[in-house]
Amino acid sequence: MAGISSISGIGAGIEAIRLETEFQALALRRQVDALNLQGDLAIQLIQSAVVTDPSVGQNLDVLA
Repeated sequence: MAGISSISGIGAGIEAIRLETEFQALALRRQVDALNLQGDLAIQLIQSAVVTDPSVGQNLDVLA
């Protein structure tokens, strides 16, 4: 009986490691997605500040 309980203990440990690995992979994917979103939003902000009309001016006011 002791052998059976040790086998089930190993199985539970393997399952815990599998779940932890899946969770870490999901967390990493979400971090990458968040960084990509931040980059995309930064590009959109910069592009929205660029004025294409030459009569408006040539400088970007970073203090505004």
